Amino acid sequence: MKVDSAMSTRDLVRTWAASGRIFAVTAGSLVALTSLMANTPIHVASIRGGIAFMVVRALTSLGGWLLPRVTEPEEPQQADEPLAPGLEAGE
Repeated sequence: MKVDSAMSTRDLVRTWAASGRIFAVTAGSLVALTSLMANTPIHVASIRGGIAFMVVRALTSLGGWLLPRVTEPEEPQQADEPLAPGLEAGE
């Protein structure tokens, strides 16, 4: 889906989340593979790849949380209407 063709912010957030998952898996795999190519033990490479995966997922989750707040128009704040003289809120 093209970002320009998104009908709503919800579509954009879904696309962002899907792209974030793919990017997190790719980044974690590349970090682990690079560590293995540098002759580190497999458990260290796995830990590094897992940390890279979690960091990228956290950053994309933060972006997904911020995205609707940035793209949606601000709602005007409405003040409560004043009550008529002598009337209480519960009446």
